[in-house]
Amino acid sequence: MKISFPPPAGAALALALALALALAAATAAAADTGAPTIYGIVDASVSRDTGRYAAGATTTLGSGGAYGSRLGLRGTEPLGPGLAALFELESGFNVDDGTLAQGANLLFGRKALVGLRGPLGSVKLGRQDSPLYSATVNFDPFREGVTGAYTRVMGAISSLRRNDNTVAYTPPALGPLRAELAYSAGERAGGAGRGAAASLTYADGPLSVAWSAQNANSKPVAPAPVVATRLRALGASYAFGWATASVLASTTRTDAGADVRDVLLGATVPLGAGLLQLSYIVHRDRAAAGADARQGALGYVRPLSPRTGLYGRYARIGNGPDGRLGLAARADGGAAAGTTERLVTLGCYHFF
Repeated sequence: MKISFPPPAGAALALALALALALAAATAAAADTGAPTIYGIVDASVSRDTGRYAAGATTTLGSGGAYGSRLGLRGTEPLGPGLAALFELESGFNVDDGTLAQGANLLFGRKALVGLRGPLGSVKLGRQDSPLYSATVNFDPFREGVTGAYTRVMGAISSLRRNDNTVAYTPPALGPLRAELAYSAGERAGGAGRGAAASLTYADGPLSVAWSAQNANSKPVAPAPVVATRLRALGASYAFGWATASVLASTTRTDAGADVRDVLLGATVPLGAGLLQLSYIVHRDRAAAGADARQGALGYVRPLSPRTGLYGRYARIGNGPDGRLGLAARADGGAAAGTTERLVTLGCYHFF
């Protein structure tokens, strides 16, 4: 039996369960050295968005400008020589209004998994990040958040980031090589929602290289057909000492005829007591030439302590005549196709 809650009740349930989990973990910590760990990030920002809406610019107090706000609980239990059980529950929330970030009925919308880790690797079952996302996110100087992040342009990586009903296997590392495999059961007739992903990462000293692939079927409402998406990505980064440079290329194709190519060039440069972030993304839509776009982004992060910091970001998305990246949907008053969007964000974060 599936119970659904309307948004207000769902949010209240999430808060109540999160507090209960925190109390339970705190109690266990006093008696068990292997107690679960509570962790999280609180991120709030003020943004000025120009070009997104037809009616004009907007100023908003938002959440997750640099890091998605979250509350999580993770833990392990030794089961014998080299074998351990593990779990992780992670809920995303919006600081500005306290709502759940991944949907009103998703209590642990960011992550919900359990598994085993041993000499032959680890197996995790549940809702979790795809191997492709995990392999590509570190090549973006802005990583996650809203302003400047690569997921605003490379939309397939964003929409396929978290996978439900997934079994993931990570074999033991072979020196600098690390692999990950995942399979998602669609749990619907006709293969709807089914998916598979894989990644292979090489990291040795200043050099990192990663290849990743993901195939995913859509979850249409009948009688719409199932559409298969094929996503491939290759990235690399090199730390020169005075700066770290990165490049990421991806292709996205679907059975419906979509054919998109994206290339990201990025750099992070230590500057003063903080870190300067730069990226430039070229988005090519081969199925609709007028829908090409480019995003340029500049940011600066100033840590105040190991857990707290301030940040500022600026991003500009220049759309082709038929492009709509960064623009609100027409039904929500979005600007006309081809409009250039500019987003300025100032915020602060705290890790705990």
